[in-house]
Amino acid sequence: MFLINNYLSGGNLEKFIRERSTRVVNWIVLHKIVLDIASALAYLHDQCMSRVLHRDVKLINILQDEEFSAYLSDFGFARLLGTSETHVTTGVASTFGYVAPEYAMTCRVSDKADVYSYGGVLLELLLDKKALDTSFSLCANCFNIVTWAFLYQTYNEESCTKAETTSASIMLVTGLGPIDRG
Repeated sequence: MFLINNYLSGGNLEKFIRERSTRVVNWIVLHKIVLDIASALAYLHDQCMSRVLHRDVKLINILQDEEFSAYLSDFGFARLLGTSETHVTTGVASTFGYVAPEYAMTCRVSDKADVYSYGGVLLELLLDKKALDTSFSLCANCFNIVTWAFLYQTYNEESCTKAETTSASIMLVTGLGPIDRG
């Protein structure tokens, strides 16, 4: 089976973050991107006849057009769930830094694993850090963006308007929301 879609000239989100320092990107654009990704996951998890687990949500698997619309791509690791299934047991197939801890430990994957990965992508967009960044080794017990963000949990409010600060806080809370700290 082949999946054919339009050419997306905006590249992937990894390129978007790398080039962000050379152009002005406002919160409206970031908000649009995160909503597009959330909408794609909601469709896969709740609206498809056979629900789809993507299992590899990460920056390079999210493509953009010239208007910054975001599209989830690369379904090579995807699995279908029957209507009554809540999870599937399978070998771990994902990218280190994006894989949900419970999936890595139990090999049981559900839509929650995609939501965890989405949270990591949100944090990368918000904090301008990679999922696995060498700077994380400078703080105790940090090995990925999620553990680092739990310690960070602040944002440079002096450089943002009140609306931007509120938007950043919402994105940070949303990015950390799927993470169980128990």
